[in-house]
Amino acid sequence: MNEIRKSEEFDYVIFDTPPVLGISDTILVSDIVDCSILLISLENVDKNLTKQSIEKLESSTKPLIGTIVNTIK
Repeated sequence: MNEIRKSEEFDYVIFDTPPVLGISDTILVSDIVDCSILLISLENVDKNLTKQSIEKLESSTKPLIGTIVNTIK
């Protein structure tokens, strides 16, 4: 991450991580990036799980700057 930050080759780098709940990879990554964006599939995810995911990301040292919602009928 430090090499990527120092490089002028990239404007943005996006890490696609596993779901927030259940696997700690996402939380570990969220602490080393500048910010997080949560992708939510509304038709396939229970709203309580979405709320828990947001709360978990907000407990990170870096901000959750928004969400992207897909799979809407």
